[in-house]
Amino acid sequence: MSEEPTGRYVETDKVALGVWKRLTEVFSTSKLLGRMLIRANGTWPFRKDNLGEMLQTKQWKVGLGLLGGLDDNQIDFLERYAAINERRVDQVFRANALFLVTIPVGALIGINEVVPELFELVGVDFVYTLVTIVGLWALMVGITYSAAWRARDLHDLLSFEQARRIRENERVDSP
Repeated sequence: MSEEPTGRYVETDKVALGVWKRLTEVFSTSKLLGRMLIRANGTWPFRKDNLGEMLQTKQWKVGLGLLGGLDDNQIDFLERYAAINERRVDQVFRANALFLVTIPVGALIGINEVVPELFELVGVDFVYTLVTIVGLWALMVGITYSAAWRARDLHDLLSFEQARRIRENERVDSP
């Protein structure tokens, strides 16, 4: 007789990971950028109730619908999975911010200090070159920041669902 696994987490659960894959499609970075341009609902930090506004967005409604078919253990697993994912995406963002902005700008300024006539010899204006490089690199960093934002959104969604279920279970358990 084979026994069922007794572990709390279901890291090999194809259903949970399938829901994760669908959630990452719903919470894609490109959809965030589009939503920020078209509709600012829930995306700006100066709102007093971001969570209430997020609950009204299409992404959260679809996300909560996808999570509705999972059990508590699967939600616990996905919440922790999302937390790990969020940390990793944030680390990539920070590394990109460091390497894609700090190093090129530092190199340009250093070259200008050591050999100030180099830009003139090459026929390029230092300020124009600096602004162009900073602009391009800032765009790249902005895209990685958007990915980090979406990873936080996913983690927040799963944390919310986990908290909601804890409250629901408390009501069911109490007489």
